[in-house]
Amino acid sequence: MKTHLQAAKILIIVFLSVLPTVISGQANIQIYESYAILSINGGANSYYDMDAFTGNPDFQGANLGSYGTGSSLVVKGGQSKTTKCNGGDVTGGNFYYRYYLTSSGPSGGFTPIGIGFNANLGTGCGGGDQVWEGTGGTENIISGLTIPGNYTLEVYSDATGFPGTVYSSNGGANYKATFTITKDFTWNGSSDTMWTNPFNWTPTGVPGASDHATVTGSGVANKLNIISDRSINNFTLAGTDATSFSLASGKTFTINGNFGYTGTASAILDCSSNLWVTNAGSQTIPPLTYGNLNILGGPRVLSPSAPIKICAKLTVDPALYAYTSAGSTVEYISSSTGQEILPFTYNNLTFSGTGNFSLGSSAPTGDKTINVTGNYVQSAGTVVLGDTAANTATLNIEGDMSLNGGTFDMNKVSGGKGTLNLKGDLSLSNTALLNATSNTIANTNFSFVGTGDGLSPATTQTINVANQTTASNITFNVNSGAYTKLVNQNFALGTNSGFSVRTGGTLDFGFNGTTALNLIRVLGNISQTFESQTGSTLKISSSEGISRGTSLYTGNVQIGSDATKRIFAPDATFYYIGKSNATQMVANGVDQISGNGLEGNASAKNVIIQLETLNATKDDVSFKAIGIKKLTSLGALTIFSGKVIDESGNGFEDASMENASLIMTGGRYTISRGGTQPSLGGPYSLTGGVIEFAGNSAVDIRTSRTFLNVEISGTNVSTGSATAGVTLLSGGKFTVKDNGVYKVANTSGFSGSTTTAVRSTNNPAIYLEPLSTIEYNGAGAQTISTIFPTSPADGHYQNLKISGTGVKTATGITTVKNTTNVDAAELLVASTLDHVAPNEFYALKGITVNNALGAKFRLANNANLFQEVAAINVGDILTERNLNLSTARQQYNYVISPLINTNLKDIYKDGSGNAVPVPFVLYHNEANNKFYNSSGVYIPGRALALKEPTASAFSSAVMGASFSGVPKNGSFTFTLLNSNPTDPNRGNNLIGNPYPSNLDLIRFYTNNATNLDPTFKFWDNKANTETTQQGNGYSGNAYAQFNAALGTGTKAMGDAGTSSLKIPTQYVKIGQGFMARALVNNLSVTFDNSIRKAGVSESFFGKGKSDHTPVNRFWLSMISPQNIASQIAVVYLKGGNNGYTKEDSFSSDGSDALYSIVDDQKITINGKSAFTNTDVVSLGSTHFSTGNYTIVLDDQEGVFDQDQNIYLKDKQTGMVTNLRKGSYTFFANAGASTGRFEIIYQPQTILATEAALKDEWVLYKEGNNFIVQSSTQKITALQMYDPSGKLLYEVQPNNLKVVIDATKLSNGLYLLKVNQNGKITTKKVIR
Repeated sequence: MKTHLQAAKILIIVFLSVLPTVISGQANIQIYESYAILSINGGANSYYDMDAFTGNPDFQGANLGSYGTGSSLVVKGGQSKTTKCNGGDVTGGNFYYRYYLTSSGPSGGFTPIGIGFNANLGTGCGGGDQVWEGTGGTENIISGLTIPGNYTLEVYSDATGFPGTVYSSNGGANYKATFTITKDFTWNGSSDTMWTNPFNWTPTGVPGASDHATVTGSGVANKLNIISDRSINNFTLAGTDATSFSLASGKTFTINGNFGYTGTASAILDCSSNLWVTNAGSQTIPPLTYGNLNILGGPRVLSPSAPIKICAKLTVDPALYAYTSAGSTVEYISSSTGQEILPFTYNNLTFSGTGNFSLGSSAPTGDKTINVTGNYVQSAGTVVLGDTAANTATLNIEGDMSLNGGTFDMNKVSGGKGTLNLKGDLSLSNTALLNATSNTIANTNFSFVGTGDGLSPATTQTINVANQTTASNITFNVNSGAYTKLVNQNFALGTNSGFSVRTGGTLDFGFNGTTALNLIRVLGNISQTFESQTGSTLKISSSEGISRGTSLYTGNVQIGSDATKRIFAPDATFYYIGKSNATQMVANGVDQISGNGLEGNASAKNVIIQLETLNATKDDVSFKAIGIKKLTSLGALTIFSGKVIDESGNGFEDASMENASLIMTGGRYTISRGGTQPSLGGPYSLTGGVIEFAGNSAVDIRTSRTFLNVEISGTNVSTGSATAGVTLLSGGKFTVKDNGVYKVANTSGFSGSTTTAVRSTNNPAIYLEPLSTIEYNGAGAQTISTIFPTSPADGHYQNLKISGTGVKTATGITTVKNTTNVDAAELLVASTLDHVAPNEFYALKGITVNNALGAKFRLANNANLFQEVAAINVGDILTERNLNLSTARQQYNYVISPLINTNLKDIYKDGSGNAVPVPFVLYHNEANNKFYNSSGVYIPGRALALKEPTASAFSSAVMGASFSGVPKNGSFTFTLLNSNPTDPNRGNNLIGNPYPSNLDLIRFYTNNATNLDPTFKFWDNKANTETTQQGNGYSGNAYAQFNAALGTGTKAMGDAGTSSLKIPTQYVKIGQGFMARALVNNLSVTFDNSIRKAGVSESFFGKGKSDHTPVNRFWLSMISPQNIASQIAVVYLKGGNNGYTKEDSFSSDGSDALYSIVDDQKITINGKSAFTNTDVVSLGSTHFSTGNYTIVLDDQEGVFDQDQNIYLKDKQTGMVTNLRKGSYTFFANAGASTGRFEIIYQPQTILATEAALKDEWVLYKEGNNFIVQSSTQKITALQMYDPSGKLLYEVQPNNLKVVIDATKLSNGLYLLKVNQNGKITTKKVIR
């Protein structure tokens, strides 16, 4: 209707707009649009089209609704849009209305409402279009109407001006709309139950079709019983009574207006009764129990407050009307057969009736679709989906489907189709049935169509089918995007049923507790099928995995009699989620196997392992592929948790010319299969988990990939080549497990750099378990890494093994906490120079050398070996020492073997390792200090004197002595002799360092201090010029000394220009012998591992600095005219003694000697109490011949190496020399001098004292200058003369101090003449 009216309006507008151009030049005005403005029930102004074509409702023919008591319908006014041309003008206008009872016809006059100017539109003829509007109307036309019935509201409008008045009046017929006045009745039931009794209503009367009726069962004597067809305008069911009214069988109750429901009341509506709701407006359908319910006519809202129960039929037409079902439940309760369910969108749909319900057979014939946006619940009856011979019935359920009883028949009639699409969970009780009567399974599809990932209940569709005797003739599908999971029990499929996991879909077989759930056959049923399509995912829970093959009904899929009926697409995802399974562990050594359903041939399969471990931090549930599974480059192995076993004949590998991916976020990949592993060569993404290389097969780690965590538990694992190495990601960890062996062929060694077998890139943590072994097995030279693993924190290697060929060289500090095994090749601890830290090798639990196969363990020169006391050594090792030989080959070295049972006659070797004869091997006789021939036999602790080889036997200047035997280790005692304790020449015993490591003399002395002299003597054959034995008469000049009590050593006497003269330190090198003096006879001294230390030391073979904390001490040497140097040391110690004690070292008092004098004793190493700068050290000296001697400061430590000067005072000449600035030369006659020199530390104080006693000035040397210093009187003049009396230097300083540059003077004697204001004094000075 509106379309036709609008078309007419367009024609009128066109005509009106053209008319002025037809009547050329004539003034005119027109209304080209007009509107009525109403307010209904107090609402906002509503515009209705009169002569207009807009989106507003049309006024003409409109039903303005029904109105009762309290309602309002106010005519507010109207709006006109006008045009004017050729001098025409609009000056005003009105809107007119009247209303009357339609059945009585038009009557009464029109009421005008003024229309005033509103706006210029600027359009039309000359831009004169305007809007005129008036909304001043206030009359509620309902308030005066008392007669119920249908009424007409009639309107028109005009516009006044020049040349006259124009109208919008529907061509003179005006515009008419209708409305209804109703009367409100309330049921009182005072007389009986009849609708037609006026006394049952308040007010008295009988409600008609246009009235409103309110019915309540509460407080009334009789409840309404509708026994004939009735119509009502508005009907309200109020109160809470359970049976407010009833509707008889076959009777129809029509509600044309609003169906109100204000409480919780119910009604008794017979199953054959009819209730029609025909209101064209929106209407909420109350939650009652209906027979037949017809809700056509307009928008409908199904009440969400309680179920709407249908005993017969619900009539709807979604094609014509809008329905809102959110939150509602519609429940069909019929017990009758043949109940038709019309296509509709329900929220919750429930069947509780015992009747038969057809979802697909309603008229008209055709495909039917029923949607359930909530849940589907069935507890009884039979619901048939496909119920025609040719059409498709579809049921879409967005929520859950719960079959608690009854039968759901997917497809009843052959030729028809039944399709069910479920987004929620499927549950089916023991008494419910789900099947299809028709056996054409291609026409019956039950599809899981949800979207989810299985990470929460909201994203998982579950299948919980308790009845194991149903599900025949149905194809179940898991569609793309769906994640479907079995719960509580197996899912049994009946005859002809199939299950398909489509591309993109996931089927999770799940568990009931620890029992895997499976797809199984209904007992005795046949012809089931299963297919997982390309791109599908199976989450496999069975310990047997998935299996294919005739009558092989194991694993998660136990349907399909052969490979054509049980299909696992090769290019799918196989997701294993097994749990601990003792039976499978016994059968196959793992908790879950893949089963033969996992394709072995090349395919783009994705295999995911996420086992449910018993302990979240352990990989205590395991998996194994049965057979070799080959992957293409599009395939991947992913491990989230659990242990994946890859062994010979069972595992994963690349297909030919392919490279599959390896992904790990956790779990353990344990590989014992030989060859390059992992055998997947594609991209690796490793953010967690461990790759373990295990077993006894030869495994080469794939070093072209970067790993996160690697563990070695196998006994034959390597990187395979001399340059290959394992690279780990940041935060990575490399572990060699107990009994694991990591074989290193890398020339750079095990770890520590970017080229080692374990790369230092990204600073990986390295863990070596207590029983782990690192084996160097390269073919050729290798570097033994000096490693500092994360664990053990206090060591390096746990067990070290040497095999292969070539020399394996250790430098720095190498620690093996347990055993070192040299099975082949050579383990060399490299040599170092003297004065630098030695290379140290800690074979703590022992060394085993397979000498029979040519294996060697060799300690090169200065290398140290350390072991625990309980270490077990098997086989011989080699220790080397370098001997510096003299030109004349007349010297001896004190030597001791560090290896058990080495005869010292056999230690000289040439550069090729050939024996070189030892001319003489001598032992020392304590009784007379002479040496005698020895057999060279090994005696622990005893040293011997070995003469240098002859030049003809060995021409090089350095001899490589080589010891062979078992390393000396642990504790033993040695007896020192003193045949006459009162004789200072007695008690000297030639002993030595018995260990293949340096010895700490201070610790040795401390452990044996009682009756042991603290001074140990080291033979320095570079200082020796005697070649015949002198016994007790020997002066001892060629012995360097070390005082272990004072921690200080001095050189042997020798040529001051001989740089090879050395000061011994507390550390004695390997093979070094020395003299120790017992203060009593038969003194037992103990050697043990506590005295072994790898300190820096001197070598006295033909000896660096101590590693002690510096003390306050210094060394002085006196150099004779023959350039022979004699050294002493002065040591200041807290707790020391300024008197003579046995801790001081006697002077050997050679032909030229410098010594300190303590309690009339001549001391070479003088220990004193804590330093004070007021101390004075008295010095004495012995001079072989008359001439010039020089005293020089050799070295200093502590305060003397900072700002404390050391002054030598010559009391004979008065000279004071700062030895830190330069040496002092003096003239001395042959013989001894005991009181000439002192060491002082405050020269100014001493000079002032001396000046008061002797002179007014002193002379001392400072560096290259002579200093003349007066304490009180200024020096007015100074002259210097040579011995002939020639004046060399003259100055008038008039100062207390004169500095004379001595560099301009030749060595010799000079005379100084000093004038102090007329007082003349002279002194001699030597340059």
